[in-house]
Amino acid sequence: MNHTRTYEEIAADAERAVEGVEDAGQRQAAFKRVLGSLLAANGTAALTPPPSTLPIRKIAMEQKALLYCLLVQALIGTGLEFGPPELQMPLHASAILSLIAMSVLLLVLAKRLFNTSVAVALGLLGLIPFVGIIVLLFVNRKAMKVLREHGLSIGFMGAKSSQIPVAP
Repeated sequence: MNHTRTYEEIAADAERAVEGVEDAGQRQAAFKRVLGSLLAANGTAALTPPPSTLPIRKIAMEQKALLYCLLVQALIGTGLEFGPPELQMPLHASAILSLIAMSVLLLVLAKRLFNTSVAVALGLLGLIPFVGIIVLLFVNRKAMKVLREHGLSIGFMGAKSSQIPVAP
């Protein structure tokens, strides 16, 4: 019977092989050498790591949507300040809808990144004028950190679309 070893089994073998090596540089080199030989013997299919507990695609898409809502808010604010009077009412309605969407996205993204009580507190703080932008920046920064840890490049409007994982 041909047993393909899992990523965890190969990594554990590589870790056991470098036990006792004290120098960090030597340990890293030995780990890479052992891991490379184990992968060569078992094929590269075993290299696929187990799925993360964080829904990276959802975090990336929600962060992107949140940033676009912020951009829409800035454009609406500019229109309210410099636009003609007949556009004031539709712009105010658009601002309210965008604010609601932004609040919901902030709460959902915070729920994915933090525990429920922290997410609710951040969601409520997000409704306070001027404090909300600080909360938005805080949640956005945490989302960027998580996405970078998972190998995504972050641009001006969030993770690059070409790097966002495809839904299963």
